[in-house]
Amino acid sequence: MTGYAQASAGSPRGTLSLELRSVNARFLDVQFRIADELRALEPVLREQIAARIARGKVDCRVSLAEGEGVTPRLNEEALRRLQESRPLPDGDDIVAKVYGSADFKEGVRAFVEKRPPRWTGK
Repeated sequence: MTGYAQASAGSPRGTLSLELRSVNARFLDVQFRIADELRALEPVLREQIAARIARGKVDCRVSLAEGEGVTPRLNEEALRRLQESRPLPDGDDIVAKVYGSADFKEGVRAFVEKRPPRWTGK
């Protein structure tokens, strides 16, 4: 029994992500890596996992990336242009805004440093 699952969902506070990894084990062993502000979810998650999985070593990681950042706004801009049937330029302006944004750079730094990003929307 080896498995992997990942899901993300938007919330008013940001993007909530859940990642599960499991390997075969004789008994059920559930370990959590949860940000402090989400620690209250642990008992509920533990109960739900135990109700569905009888045995195995399960690692559960839950994180919250606060704020929406700049990328969703730029995606909305691209969609708006398509809806208005305006010819899209080659897209370099949108690509430059995304990859040149402070949020993109923060996301890369946070990934390299293995910490949650601190989005500013810029």
